[in-house]
Amino acid sequence: MTESMNSLDKKFLFYCYGLVLRESVENIKVRKYLFALLELSHQAAFQREGIALAVGLASSSHLEETWAVLEQFGQKRILRLGLHSTSHKDEVLKSSFLRSTAMISTVLKRVLQRDNGAKSYTFKQLSCLIDCILISIQKEPREFFDTYFHQKSLQVISALSSLQQCLDAKVKTNVLSTCFESLFMLPATGMLANSLPHQETPSEIEYLYDKMLENLDQLLQCFLSEHQTMEELQFLLQHFEPWLMANETHARLRALKTALRLLQYSQENLNLISDTSLEMMGHQLALFSLLWRDESEENQRCARQCILLLVQLLIHERTEENSKCLYTSKQMKNLDMKLLKEVNKNCSHLVKVFGQNLSVNQNTQLILTFLSSLKSNNQIRANLALELFNCFLETQGLETEQVAEVFQGIYKVFPFVTFSNVQLSLLKTIPKFGQQHTQEVVEVLLSFARPVDRQVMEMWKILAMDKNLMRRLVTLLYLKMKNRPSEEDMISKNIMDKTELESIEALNTVYELLYIREFRITVHWAFSGIFLGLLTQLHYLFELDMVDNSLDNFEDILKLEYLSPFRTCLEALKGLFWTTDNWEIFAYMKLQQGWDLFTNMNTFKQGVTLLTRAITHYKCEIKSILSHAMRSMKSPYERDHLVGILVITELLNSKEVPRYKSRWSIRSFLLSSLRNSNKEVQTMSLQGLGSLLLQPKKGDLLRNQLSDMMEKLLLKEEENILVLMSIIGEILHRLTLQGAGSNSLKVAEKLFDLFDDERDEVRGEAIFLYGDVIYSGGKKYEQQLKIHAFQCLVPLLFHLADPCPEVVVKTKSTFMRLAILLNWGFRKELFNALAWREGLGAEKDIFLYMVESNFGEYHLFLLQAFMYVKSPQKNLQQAAMKFIGGMLQEYFSDLCFYLNKSDVKLLTKNFEELRRDQDPNIRKFYLNYSEDIYELSKYVA
Repeated sequence: MTESMNSLDKKFLFYCYGLVLRESVENIKVRKYLFALLELSHQAAFQREGIALAVGLASSSHLEETWAVLEQFGQKRILRLGLHSTSHKDEVLKSSFLRSTAMISTVLKRVLQRDNGAKSYTFKQLSCLIDCILISIQKEPREFFDTYFHQKSLQVISALSSLQQCLDAKVKTNVLSTCFESLFMLPATGMLANSLPHQETPSEIEYLYDKMLENLDQLLQCFLSEHQTMEELQFLLQHFEPWLMANETHARLRALKTALRLLQYSQENLNLISDTSLEMMGHQLALFSLLWRDESEENQRCARQCILLLVQLLIHERTEENSKCLYTSKQMKNLDMKLLKEVNKNCSHLVKVFGQNLSVNQNTQLILTFLSSLKSNNQIRANLALELFNCFLETQGLETEQVAEVFQGIYKVFPFVTFSNVQLSLLKTIPKFGQQHTQEVVEVLLSFARPVDRQVMEMWKILAMDKNLMRRLVTLLYLKMKNRPSEEDMISKNIMDKTELESIEALNTVYELLYIREFRITVHWAFSGIFLGLLTQLHYLFELDMVDNSLDNFEDILKLEYLSPFRTCLEALKGLFWTTDNWEIFAYMKLQQGWDLFTNMNTFKQGVTLLTRAITHYKCEIKSILSHAMRSMKSPYERDHLVGILVITELLNSKEVPRYKSRWSIRSFLLSSLRNSNKEVQTMSLQGLGSLLLQPKKGDLLRNQLSDMMEKLLLKEEENILVLMSIIGEILHRLTLQGAGSNSLKVAEKLFDLFDDERDEVRGEAIFLYGDVIYSGGKKYEQQLKIHAFQCLVPLLFHLADPCPEVVVKTKSTFMRLAILLNWGFRKELFNALAWREGLGAEKDIFLYMVESNFGEYHLFLLQAFMYVKSPQKNLQQAAMKFIGGMLQEYFSDLCFYLNKSDVKLLTKNFEELRRDQDPNIRKFYLNYSEDIYELSKYVA
């Protein structure tokens, strides 16, 4: 009795202490004495209660100071306790802190109820105090179960949160995450006995844990009651996701039961309102649905009930706003029964309910969650997600506004799918998706084309599994590339980064598709459209001043991430010909440095003309290109008109054009083009009207002019000879349709005489023009020109070592054209060596390609080569010596077979003359190969 009275007396002292602090007017002293009070012993129950009472009394007059002291005490003493300790002193201290905080909360709640003005007060220390409690909870080991501490912590947090309705969302998230983890991840109920300090019975353990969950429910209900909206319910439910997807069955069950009680409370006690779309409710429903076939039947039942309650809440909310909602309140019970009845059969009815009663945005989030779950490592969950996803697509379909987002989801998930059956199903779904929503699919893939990566290309390959779909895809890409806003439009639409234009994204994709094997046939089909599209795209990039001036520095870098839009476009144009097996056109342009013409606006038109000339020469898609070019003249854009007329005018030199278009229709078309507002278009139209196709009688006049030019060519005056060769080249080009006849052979002979001219420019132009002449004779003189071309092979080969670099470049072009004319083997390999390789390796390969492509003609090459051993040009002399040495070493037996006695006699005579030559290099050559020549003459004799 005495001991009890002593406790009462001491408790009364605490009461008096609190009254004194309450009446004090000096805030600094209040803080000092409050902190001193909290530093007292907390061992006895009366001490803890007394301290809490004193703090509560002080807070009624000194709210700010009391909060601050409690926060300081929590941070200084409670948080320093570290990880869980069995120290009784530490546990008492935490208990006292919770009691004090609870007491002040109670006092403040009464104040708020009495004084309406106090409701506007902002509790600055609220979040800090809650943080103190949460950190203490987090430091509790997961295997430890302190019932009092957990219960009291949840009660205090609830009390604190009720003091201020506008509790920050981050604070709530921290509270829920910490509380859920501390309770849901505890060992299963049967294992909790090991974590309790006393040996409670299983029934007591279950009772204690249920009390904990009851406190958690009260906390959730407190949050929801403060904001009675569907948005708040959505916010709270979002925090259950990690535990609904947990690996532990008991953790999922605890989360489900807690969510179920919250939903039941919402339905039975509140009338929740909404101002937003609540789209994330679809995500939440998907999470519950993924537990539809959980390994635990109890989990399944809870998940079904959660779905029912949440759907009913959403239906109720929609019913109040929209009288047309499919499920009215009278039908709620039927909905309940149907879902429960059909649960074990399939998911079709569930999906039907979702499709009919959720908003478009909610259904979108529902589908995206199913998609995200396809990458789950849990096969039951992944298979269920796949079934729900497929069922939704097949039975409900997608609204237009959903398509892009859903396909983005497929794109992001596909690389991370674990199970083969799920991956196989998606492989079938993606092409179907593309068939149904081609436009949206292309737009989504283009949005990832900055730059195009491997995953994007894999998706294009998957879409290419549907052959009918490929043409639609490529057509859409072509149209997207033609969507080219002007600079004024970009400014008005606030487009700051030009590389983000849809036209550039489409260009990037076209470039990549050229090199995908699955798209080769479709690219062939779309060749003409892509060709003209790329030409006009280059012009558009000139207009936007997006030209890359550093092209030469990146000759061998073709990875898209390193390429500018302009470089990408130019490489795509090149790649179009290379990948469609029109490599001769690529070679024609490369060896004439024709691709470089596209890098400057001043030479762009020359580039288009030269490229179309190559197309005409090699008869590449003439009909289709002509049709596309004529259609482009109807475009509203000048760039299309310019490119179109340049292509059309050059195509008129093709012998194939009259097969597809009558002269009358072409003339009418060109006459109408004269009315074009662009003067360049007018000029090119006039040029087309004067073509040999429409003016066939001009052929005789041109051939006569060619004869006159040849006579003047014999004079070999340096100033005039270059002009004459230029005019001859132009005349030959204009005569393409009819041919130059016998004049072509005469021009070839005269040009051959100039191959060894000492003037670099004359030599180079003669060699270059020869490449045009050999194709200009028409069928009648084709064979004779081939014979003449064969006689020029060795001289041209030697001029690949010409001392003048410009001559070497022009020789490569003509040498390649002769190889194509004579139909050599290894033509493509020869081009690779001429275009990109240098040094001894390249020389040896070119030698082999030439000799091996002319079986039985080796001896003729040897005889021709001896003519250059005494050449005054040292480069040619050395080339001849190398060639002769190579022939004698590599083809000695073939030479013995094909050389006749007269050939050997001439060869021996010429070789013996070298013996006494004044040039030491020639004498050395004689000594090196005299034995070979002697043996050769011996075998032939």
